Amino acid sequence: QWYQRRVRGGADRLVILWSMQHIAPVRLFSGHLGHITSLCIHPNGNYVASGSSDRSIRIWDMSGGGCVRQLTGHKGTVTSLVFSPHGHLLISGDEKGSILVWDLSNGSHTASLSNHTDTVTSLAMSREGGTLISGGMDCVVNTWDMAFVVDNCENELANEDILINMSKTKSSPVLHLGTTRKNLIMGVGSYLPYNDP
Repeated sequence: QWYQRRVRGGADRLVILWSMQHIAPVRLFSGHLGHITSLCIHPNGNYVASGSSDRSIRIWDMSGGGCVRQLTGHKGTVTSLVFSPHGHLLISGDEKGSILVWDLSNGSHTASLSNHTDTVTSLAMSREGGTLISGGMDCVVNTWDMAFVVDNCENELANEDILINMSKTKSSPVLHLGTTRKNLIMGVGSYLPYNDP
């Protein structure tokens, strides 16, 4: 079962699948040319996505052990990943503030979202997959209309069409975001004293 496994990645450029039952590594995935900076397990538990400082994303088959897809297009280190709840999309953020939407059926980059001015540190999806929440080092939390993105992915998308809300913290970078079963947004940040100019 997927919940009996854990994955880790790091400076050694490896993604390691661990068995929690035996507290031992069961599979090593190699192929990235830079540090592993983000990981996300697919909703079906059979795949793991890894983002790297080499600006690529790889999708690994946890059972078979191989790389089933490599995604390229980021201009900086991939810093955050999230699968849509149905598992058909992967959303990735990078250190340049870009968010890319990927169609996993063919590996194509289908949309770009841009409203961050610094590293995207966290991505979270609503339970039904209609809303994406992004947070970053720019002290901003953005809420995106993913249903509109999916329905209009072949068209050029403007932020005013897909950005539902932008909230700015006073001076705290957003380190992690999550949603509850009732789609409440939870965020964690680091407190930095607010200096009003």
